[in-house]
Amino acid sequence: MIKKANMQHIHRAGIAIIMLVVTVINPAHSANQHAHSHGHTHGQGFMTIIFDQGQLAIEIRSPAADILGFEHAPHTPEQHALLNNAYTLLQTPHTLITLNPTCTLLNSHIDMPYQAEPDQAHSHDLAHKHENVSTSHQEKPKEHQHLHKQTHTDITANYTWQCKNAAPPIITLNYFTQYPAFNHITAQWVVNNKQGSATLTPNNPTLRF
Repeated sequence: MIKKANMQHIHRAGIAIIMLVVTVINPAHSANQHAHSHGHTHGQGFMTIIFDQGQLAIEIRSPAADILGFEHAPHTPEQHALLNNAYTLLQTPHTLITLNPTCTLLNSHIDMPYQAEPDQAHSHDLAHKHENVSTSHQEKPKEHQHLHKQTHTDITANYTWQCKNAAPPIITLNYFTQYPAFNHITAQWVVNNKQGSATLTPNNPTLRF
């Protein structure tokens, strides 16, 4: 089920209500969300689309490993750079999501599992910790052991646009070219009170409603 915390990033009450309706009238969608909350599959993402009265809202939930290439707190300068670059790219979705016709971006919110800027104390001893992690799994610091025992982590992106047309735009998802680790993304939508679903793949990344 779409959680209330995610709804805080969609500012129109009408769209929030429609998002809740999806989970009520589509039990399969609720089951998928419930299963996903307890684990995920690398290479697979989930996308929810709402379009109502010219406003478009999209949520994309992805395994962190498929975007970052790792699924733990960043240890090295290179991993910190990957995290910061991913955050910047996700904040400006025109590279990742193509709308035809175009719409005006109103809001973007990225829920990252890790801090986007390196911690000073962590950076000070970065080389030493990275050496320990690389040379021996048994000598990993306790905080790293704890992180690896946690459940898999996701990156969630929420966007809202204002569109001029009453009809929804054609949506092309460019995740597959930007992040080749993705095999498919399951999309569910409510568009002008009509619902549907589709599976997007590298060979079929476009939604037409």
